[in-house]
Order: sequence, then C-alpha cells, then structure tokens
Amino acid sequence: MPEVVACGEALIAVTPQVRGRLDETMDIKLHVAGAESNVAIGLSRLGVSTAFWGAVGTDPFGSIIRTRLAAEGVDVTHLLQRPEPTGLMFKEWYGLGEDPQVYYYRAGSAGSAWDCGANITNDLREVRWIHCSGITAMIGLASRRSIQAIIMAAKPLGIAISLDVNLRTKLAPAAEWRQVLDALIPYSDVVFCTTRELSQLWAIQDPMDWFAPESKREQSVLVAKDDAHQVSAYNASDPIARAHPWSVTKVVDPVGAGDGLAAGIIAARLKEWEWRDALRLGTLVGALAVSHPGDFEGYPYWREVEALWEDRWIDR
Repeated sequence: MPEVVACGEALIAVTPQVRGRLDETMDIKLHVAGAESNVAIGLSRLGVSTAFWGAVGTDPFGSIIRTRLAAEGVDVTHLLQRPEPTGLMFKEWYGLGEDPQVYYYRAGSAGSAWDCGANITNDLREVRWIHCSGITAMIGLASRRSIQAIIMAAKPLGIAISLDVNLRTKLAPAAEWRQVLDALIPYSDVVFCTTRELSQLWAIQDPMDWFAPESKREQSVLVAKDDAHQVSAYNASDPIARAHPWSVTKVVDPVGAGDGLAAGIIAARLKEWEWRDALRLGTLVGALAVSHPGDFEGYPYWREVEALWEDRWIDR
C-alpha cells in the first residue's frame, strides 16, 4: 500500500524547444505535467511509496501519462480512464522574464470530470499522507467533490493532509478561489502558498496574519515562499523555520519548482525530520527542478540527495 496518495489532474504539456513565439516554431516536445502528478513522481524518486488518483482520457495522451507515472514507480491503480479528453497545456517562452506564458486546454477534460467513487475509505487505511492542490478543486465540480470526499474520508483516519494553493487566475477569479480554499484549509495540516498568493487571495502581507482567530486556520502549518525564493514555515504561534534557496547556475524551466518543494518537504516529514531540514530538502528538489527542462525531469533520486547533502556530488 502507498504511504502517500497525490490526487488531481495529470495533463500533457506541449513545450517548444527554443525560445520565441509559439506560432513561429514547430519544434515541440510532449511532457507529462500537473501539480499533483509532479509531487507523486518527486516523492517516488525520493523513495516514498506513492499512488496517484485521478482521471485521464482513453486517448494516446492518457496512455502516455499512465505509462510514465508507472515507469516512475507511482501506483496508477486509481488513475481512471474516461471518455473525455486528457487535459493539455502549451508553454510559450517569449518575453523578458523566466516564466513561460501558459495556455490551458483542460475545460471538459477527463481530470475535471474525475469521480473518485463512494467506497474509498478501505483504500486509505494504510496511507499516511494525502496531497492535493487548489487546481483540482477549481477545474471542475466533479473533481472538487472528489477532493472533498477524499479529505473527509482521510481526516478521521488520522492521515496528514497537505494542500498546495497553486493559484491560477486563468481558471477562475481570485474571489472564487478563496471561497473554495477557505472550505478546504480547515482540514489541511500543511498548506503551501507563496507570499504573492497570500496577498492576492487574502490581502495578507505578514504570513502570521493568515492565522487570525476567525480564519479557522490555526491547526495548519503554513509553508510560504517569497519572491526571493526563501521558504518559511509558520504555525499559529510562531515562525518555525526558514530555508534559503540553493545556488542555481542557470534557470532553465521554473515550472515544477513548487511541486518539487512540496515533494521534498513531505518526504522529509514522513522521515520525521525537523522542519528546518524539511525546508532545506524541499528547496534542494526545487532548485534541481528549475535547472532542467520539464516539470519533474530534474527531480533527484534519494542517492543524489544524499550525495548533495554530504557534499559528495562530483560534476565534471
């Protein structure tokens, strides 16, 4: 049985191989993408037994996703196939910044129509951690209900629950995101968020203000990343720990860094590491992610983490 269940929408990212306008290149590559599937792969590479729950289409894209996740050691027993199409996203590397422009084609996707079913409690009995994101709650009513059902089934079993906000205003306005997230956060043990998302969603500048008594968030640990890529963990009483980013020679693709951060932190907490070291591991996975093309392709295996942690990595 898996230790961790990551649930959400896996999709295909269509990525140009050179910078420039998308309509001026036909040199593209397909990558498996999706916040929760990235976390599942990251955890599997770190030696954590992981399953991915969700839905993809019966099309070739769905087959690509199932095959790649299984090849990465992720249990896909509960990755259903439905008649709706697999979601797609296109990246466009044009502009002055490091972040790509992203175009989504996920309305009406198999992932948005995912129904986890009614009898999920038995499948969760040996699970230690559930990870989900705001994206899955926002792409469709069916997927939102599935996330809610899994969280409600997991909570009485004492399973840890983490929620990554992952604000995407192309999917819905910020006000709608806040309404949905405010219903999920009271059940979440760890919430991942950027300081920019705190400002956009809750008009909060100081992360400690997120724990206002009326917010019903005092049970959570907030993991917040700022614009300088520092990551801090907070509880309702105090800041717990902070980690500075690892040095990166060149940022190749920033997408997937936040999911790598989550994977590293979850893996460390399952190993009962202190929060300081958990943040450090999370930032390491995120740094390796941005150093390689693709969402998860740069995520390390545990043996590589040990080498970097002990300064035994030889690069020549």
